[in-house]
Formats: sequence, structure tokens, C-alpha cells
Amino acid sequence: MLCTWEHDFTSPKLSTALEQGGTPLVPVRQHEHIYLAQGPRRDVADGVAAAHADDRILDGRWWTPAELAAATEPLWPPQLPALLAAVPESGGPAPVALGYVPNAAPPPPSLTWVEGGRAVLHGIDNDYSEGVGLTPPVDLLAGGPDWLPWEWLIALISNEVLGFVYWWADGAWGPAPYPDDLREDGLTAIVPADDSEVRAVLDALTEDGADAAVIAVAMRAAVELPRPAPAESPALARLVAWLRANRPQADGRCLLAAAFSDSADSADPYGVDGFHDEQGRRLGAEVSALLGELRQADADVSSGRWMYVRVQVTAGGVTVDRAHDHLPGWWGARYGTHEARPETLAREMASRARRWRPAWAGLLDEDIPRNGAPAALCRPATAPPPAPSPAAPAAPPSGPSR
Repeated sequence: MLCTWEHDFTSPKLSTALEQGGTPLVPVRQHEHIYLAQGPRRDVADGVAAAHADDRILDGRWWTPAELAAATEPLWPPQLPALLAAVPESGGPAPVALGYVPNAAPPPPSLTWVEGGRAVLHGIDNDYSEGVGLTPPVDLLAGGPDWLPWEWLIALISNEVLGFVYWWADGAWGPAPYPDDLREDGLTAIVPADDSEVRAVLDALTEDGADAAVIAVAMRAAVELPRPAPAESPALARLVAWLRANRPQADGRCLLAAAFSDSADSADPYGVDGFHDEQGRRLGAEVSALLGELRQADADVSSGRWMYVRVQVTAGGVTVDRAHDHLPGWWGARYGTHEARPETLAREMASRARRWRPAWAGLLDEDIPRNGAPAALCRPATAPPPAPSPAAPAAPPSGPSR
């Protein structure tokens, strides 16, 4: 026995899992005893080759000890050349216990924005993609649009084992044409289904959330149009009294920040006008009714109503910040759907006199998911990031060497 070790990897049991409608990726913790033996040089037997094919083992070959020592491919176990070199000519080495090696996490997928509101998403394969090793190989850039950062992507593919490359064009994400028998390119495994920023971007774009994200950028850069400050009103006094009774902090201060949501907005399932906080959570009926009264009391027939409000109550008085025409710095939402709701904003802008509609209001009529963000809102074109240089893995790979 040369060595023992324990490690994790992902086994793509495709035939069984896909027939049952499940995931083709099966996590495995494998305990291995590796033996050194002498025998004739033979090819892989037919029955073994069929078993290898089911396990997605792509090929087999003989290696000399010198070839292993000079190999640039990942090895299982990675210490194999050193273990072989330590075997005395008389044989009988003491087995080495290599311990437990966890599965190396795949590098995170990368989302790269391109001028004009376009994007490229790519992920490095970590033994998940069926496309690796196909004959002929899959051209991940076939049919790619002219605007792709071609030199950068070609350099990247030359240095990394990419599982997928997707680009955002014509209102949808799409890869190169795949052969009919390629059912998994690694996207589902490398991009987590839960709590992933990339998944959130994908979902937001495909669900028309690009409107909200782009409009939020324009609203952040805008300023309030000059208008008279609203007069004190009984509606404000009632809201302050409610805050003191229901939202006091330890020192007696109260703080409430809210954004308006129109009842006709498809993003609002409640069917009545309401308000939400910076995390997108709908505020309760009582405080929403009080905010609605304040918004109506502050309204002007020509210049419209505020969209965001912050009420701060201290022992020294009450401060009210209103935002009619821009997204204020104190509104702490980080995601477009919590920052700007296009349908709500469109209805408000339609109710105002033209001179009271800020410049970004024109974006409400644009088909941003299909046509991309206006050039004025995009960052200036910059050189793509340099392709990473190839390097030997510092830890055992997460799948068999290809």
C-alpha cells in the first residue's frame, strides 16, 4: 500500500439523476487506498471502460514516473510523484496517511459589464461541465456578438478551463450553440441558487429589473427641483405621535424612512397604495395610512408628491426630509427593486406638469432590458482585466484529472 487519503468531489451521475428529474451533481466523500503493484502493461478492459464512461472518466493512459514528476495536469493525490520517488528499490514502503482533503471550492463566476448596458458571465469549470472533453470541443464563443471583449475572452479561455460563457444581448442571456447531448455546462452548480449576487443579477435582468437598476443610477445622480417646503400639517403631527408611541429608541429618538408604492404597480401584490422600507418590506397598515395622509397633505397639484421620506424625531424637534425628484443619499437600499419602482414612478410623473418631471423620467419609456442602458449612464470603456496566468494548483483538484 502506497498511501491512504480521504477527499470530497462532485460526481456527475447524469443518467440516473436526469431521468429522475434531479440534479446531475452528486457530492461524494471518497476513502482511497492506493497500491503500488507490478504487472504487464495492458489496455483498459472493455467492461472497465464502460464503467468509466458512466462515471464521466474521459480517457486513460500510462505515465512514466518522470512524466508524472513533470506533469502540469492536476494529480490525485497531488503528492503522487514524491510518494513514488520515495519507494526503495527493495520495495515494501510504509504506507503514508495523507489525511482528509476537502473539495476545493470553485472560483466564483465573473460578471463583466460591457459598454452599452451589456454583460458577459463566465465561470471556471470545477468538474461540473459536460462540455469539457467533448469531441469536437465546444466553442464557447461561437455566434458571439461583435461587442464581446474578444481578445480578453480568448486569452481567458487559453489559460482557464471555462465551463460556460454567457452574454446579455437582445433581452436574454444566451451561450454559444450546444450539441444536443450537452445537458449541463456548469452554470447551475457554479452559480449558487441561494444568496448569490450573480444569481440576483440574472434574475433581476430576466424579470425586467434592469429598468429599476438603471433608473436608480440616474436618480442617484439627480437633484431636487426647487419647490417651496410643505407647511406643517395635522397629518405630520399624527405621524410623529405614532412614532413616539410605537418606535421610540432607548434615548427617545425615533426614525422612519419609507418609499411610496402605487397600488397599480405590478411589483406590489397588495392592490392598495402603500410604503416599504429599505429592504423592500411593506410597512404596516397603520403607519402606511399615516404616511399616505402626510404625502397627500404635502402634495402640490402641479409639482406632484414626494416618493421618499425620512422623519426624525428628537427631544429638540422634528426633521422631515422629502425626495420628489431624486434618490436621496440617506435611502439605504442597495438593490434596484428596493430603490426605484418604474411603474410607480411612471404613474407619478404622468400626474405632474411637464416642467416638474426630472430628466431621468424619459428612461421610464425606454426598453432597457432589450436595448441596454443609455450610453450616458455607462462607465467609460476601459481595457478588460488581464487574463490570469496559469499556475499549478495549491490544493488537490476537485475532480479526476482530465
